Amino acid sequence: MEEQKDVWGRLEAAVEKKLQELGEVNSQLQRKIFDLHAIFEITKQLNSILELEKLLDAILLVASEQAGSTTAALVITSSNPEELSLWRSRGLDLAENLSPLSNNSYLVETLLRKMRGVTLAELEQILPSDSKEVRFLKDLGLELCFPLVSRDKIIGILFLGPRSSKGRYQAPDLEFLSTLVNNLAVTVENARLYQSIKAANLEVQKAQVQLAEKEKLAALGELAASLAHEINNPLGIIKNYLALLQQESHKNQTTLEYVEIMKEELNRVAKIIQELLNLYQPQKKEEFKPTDVASVLHESIDLLETDLEERQITLERKIDSAAPVISAREEELKQVFLNLLMNSRDFTPPGGKINVGLTQRNGSLEIEFADSGVGIPESDLKKIFVPFFTTKEKGKGTGLGLSICRRIIQDHQGNIEAKNLKGGGASFLIRLPLN
Repeated sequence: MEEQKDVWGRLEAAVEKKLQELGEVNSQLQRKIFDLHAIFEITKQLNSILELEKLLDAILLVASEQAGSTTAALVITSSNPEELSLWRSRGLDLAENLSPLSNNSYLVETLLRKMRGVTLAELEQILPSDSKEVRFLKDLGLELCFPLVSRDKIIGILFLGPRSSKGRYQAPDLEFLSTLVNNLAVTVENARLYQSIKAANLEVQKAQVQLAEKEKLAALGELAASLAHEINNPLGIIKNYLALLQQESHKNQTTLEYVEIMKEELNRVAKIIQELLNLYQPQKKEEFKPTDVASVLHESIDLLETDLEERQITLERKIDSAAPVISAREEELKQVFLNLLMNSRDFTPPGGKINVGLTQRNGSLEIEFADSGVGIPESDLKKIFVPFFTTKEKGKGTGLGLSICRRIIQDHQGNIEAKNLKGGGASFLIRLPLN
């Protein structure tokens, strides 16, 4: 009997240890996801600032606030792409006409080789002891250097001083700041393109601005892929240990319940990662081909019709079967329709009603999903397509579904909008061009 108690004691200790490890992994995951979202929102806001001088000041403000430092400096390339000569600073008695930094300088070459943030202590070990760059950093009390890289070239360097209230810089801080600065390089390039727009052919330069925007999304996609790869490894290890625990604890109901909870949370983490990848780095897409949207809409409804009947929700179809065929990606449209249908279902009480309509109007196909549910708070209407924003209860939504829907519809050159209905409930309207 004592031996059995000892076995169960060791097993419970092992379970508790694994629960603690899972909690630590989940905390790291949560931080990385929120870091990614913060970087996305920051770059989106800064990308709207197209005046270069204002943008540089905004970058210094954002970077210093995110780092928790009161001092920062920034230098970027100007008329001569072979040297960094345009200086800006924050919280420093720094003349803006400092000597340029050559692309062949020790500091630039070191940052280009490292492709990440470098501390002053690290530079002192790499650069010559009489390096003017090291003396410059020491004189101004700066501790960190981050390269702004575009097309494998350094177009600027961000310098940060010591933290004022958050203690010393830690590895996660450097990782976050390096990723942020990498994305800020795109905003600088966008601002430069805007200056070119004012001086050259407007239509040609607009196309270049759109290209820079796509580069920003590609950078976020690479970050999402890196994040998924980093997280999937510990998740796989934890799943293996869960399987072992489940085998060893089949007679202990409490332990089994713990294991089930951990499995559910792991599956939720995996779902978030997959949706994150779908949003920022979509998998290889099918080709556009002639698509009967009415048929796709009927198929999507059929998949959920039984579920709606069990929930006592009435669904009414007003689908124009004569609607013309358009060029589209069928599976992506089905993904959008299912997501909107499930949203309507989740917010419609028993006895409620969902209306699905398809009609042709003003050169577009209009698809509407309207429900008699609780509607959307007016303060949330402008935020529901923002990644990670959700009005569902905690644990029931990741806040990525509508963001993915909007991306898909925009890929089809269409648009999607949401509004509340006068009689109660909400409506999502999709417009897809016929041509």
